[in-house]
Amino acid sequence: MKHIIICILTMNILFSCSLDKKVNSTVIDIDGNQYKTVFIGKQEWMAENLDVTKFQNGDIIIETKTKAEWESAIQNKQPAWCFYNYSKKNGEKYGKLYNWYAVIDSRGLAPEGWQIPNYQDWEQLIKFLNHDDLNIDIGIKMKSKNGWNDNGNGTNESGFNGLPGGGIDCEGEFKNIGELGCWWLPKKENMRINMVLCFVNGELGLTGDENFDCGKYETVDGSNAGMSIRCIKSN
Repeated sequence: MKHIIICILTMNILFSCSLDKKVNSTVIDIDGNQYKTVFIGKQEWMAENLDVTKFQNGDIIIETKTKAEWESAIQNKQPAWCFYNYSKKNGEKYGKLYNWYAVIDSRGLAPEGWQIPNYQDWEQLIKFLNHDDLNIDIGIKMKSKNGWNDNGNGTNESGFNGLPGGGIDCEGEFKNIGELGCWWLPKKENMRINMVLCFVNGELGLTGDENFDCGKYETVDGSNAGMSIRCIKSN
């Protein structure tokens, strides 16, 4: 099974520019959680990571509290979530990490009228923020103003407010809190391998490029990976 992830890693480069953005009110999920939203170009995005525990039909998504439980859910192809390091404190700041089976489940994770962004949605966002080619400026605009290690904070000029919540890599290990923001994407058709869009050492690239290394977040078969989710309002 092929799928795609988008990530942002710590960078130290700062710049300033203005973006045409406006903050909308909020969107509420089936649990009653309320999320700030922001317009970036013509798109309306959540400005916070998803934190829901139920699908849209009310069915409960399994919470895993140990590595063994996480791996069991993966092996059984069950939708599941956890907090980073299984710590509720991390969840209060970064939201939940979901496995691939939660992402693709037809019952739906996103609030009514919203969806998990597809490849084209992210591509449109990137083009708006950079107008053309991929480069480091996009990450600075998307990253939160605080919380990143090694002076890697962004300007958050986009309003996206990307937080470094880390994730679970393809070996089932928690990695990169404070250094990495990583969000699931549904698969892009005809991809030969799974891809991760990352900012590494001041450069934006894809794991599909053999000369670009984004770590162990690319996965081939559903995997052990766990990522954050952002949602976009449906057209």
